[in-house]
Amino acid sequence: MQLNMAFIRRGVLFFSILAYALSIHFSHKGFLVDQHNAPFYNPATMDFFQGAVLLAFIALSAVVLPLNLRNVSSIFLIVIFSFLYMPIVVITLGNTIGLSLDQLIIVLVVVLSFIVLTIASRAFPSFEIPSICFPIGKRLLHFFLVAWLFLLVFFIYQFHSVMRLSGLDEVYLQREAGQAKTLVEGYLQLYFGYFFSVVLFSFGLFYRNWIAVLAGLIGCILLYSVTAERTIFMLPALVFCVYVVVSSSRTLEFWLSIFFFSCSFLFVAISLFYKESEFLYQLGFYSLVRVVAIPGIFFEQYYNFFSSVGYTNYSHVTGLSFLFSPDAYFQGDPLYPQLGKIVARDVHHIESNSNASFLATDGAAAFGFLGVLLVTFLLAFYLLVIDFLSRKWPLRLIVPAMSPLAFILTNGSFFTVLLSFGGLLWLVILALMSRATVFSDSV
Repeated sequence: MQLNMAFIRRGVLFFSILAYALSIHFSHKGFLVDQHNAPFYNPATMDFFQGAVLLAFIALSAVVLPLNLRNVSSIFLIVIFSFLYMPIVVITLGNTIGLSLDQLIIVLVVVLSFIVLTIASRAFPSFEIPSICFPIGKRLLHFFLVAWLFLLVFFIYQFHSVMRLSGLDEVYLQREAGQAKTLVEGYLQLYFGYFFSVVLFSFGLFYRNWIAVLAGLIGCILLYSVTAERTIFMLPALVFCVYVVVSSSRTLEFWLSIFFFSCSFLFVAISLFYKESEFLYQLGFYSLVRVVAIPGIFFEQYYNFFSSVGYTNYSHVTGLSFLFSPDAYFQGDPLYPQLGKIVARDVHHIESNSNASFLATDGAAAFGFLGVLLVTFLLAFYLLVIDFLSRKWPLRLIVPAMSPLAFILTNGSFFTVLLSFGGLLWLVILALMSRATVFSDSV
């Protein structure tokens, strides 16, 4: 009976992922191809062999994806699969007539990367810790609140002259006005908004501390008033959704199926009616294009570009540039090591910043497919350490709090996430809190 129930749950998950994949492909054939700005999508086709490869990946995903959020790495796996692995596979397979050897290798390496992270996520399950048995988290909440207030003063002092809530048609002007002039300003923007504000919001939800929730939202609004980055509003929404899922008595498979089927309906509706509805067109651009399709197409474009002109050899990473040098194409380039701006200039032929995922920047651009595997193992090791250090934390607290890092990885470098978005800081916090827990237990 239990085996049959597990089979049914996996079956429902399979069909929901299948619907999600087909909706992306359907959107590719019309809505995405009709985009007249970078990154340019080719007319989507998929023959029998391409469809068979896609179906095999979907079947594998339905078998290995977790049915319960058992640790922090589970949410990383789910988010990266939904917004990176699946879009890469679907868009790569449908971006040309016939499947070339390079595209087949792209899919195989991405699948291998997915399997590595899946294996890593099963190593350290968390213990079930009741909320009332975790006072350290409440003390940490107070620390985050004090740190947020401290950074708030400096943030307003530094950027008050450029603060302005811009409309969607003015975001690029506001980004230029609010661009950080120094390294200190850059870290102030990132840690005030993307770390302390979002984490404060998450901790506030767990402890029902509405002051912390409000402070976190205010921090996100203030950051938007300076940088006009729309992503900052997606992160509290992601945290809230993850918190609901972790707190729910229903299984993860139920929520994943709801999510995949809902996205499928939305993507199909956008693709059918975007020409008649400006609202659906804008919704498609900010959800389907920006969140799903661009991470999917950029991996192939990064691979094609860097494999033809040369690799960064990880010299684009702060600190590693003292040890390694890029290939000749990038030496002397005034934009280097800003890979997104180089791709925008040389591939998309625009003046912009075509940021891409950790698989593209720290993988394909750094060292080709070998780089993809290398950065995957680095992320897997990071998740193993995080799972080990957080194994005694309540899942309802730590999983939502760390989920934004997973989402940022779908459009950012792994090393940038470590240094600029709190990845290393989380390691320090978890290590210190683990020692405090051991000390208190021994006393």
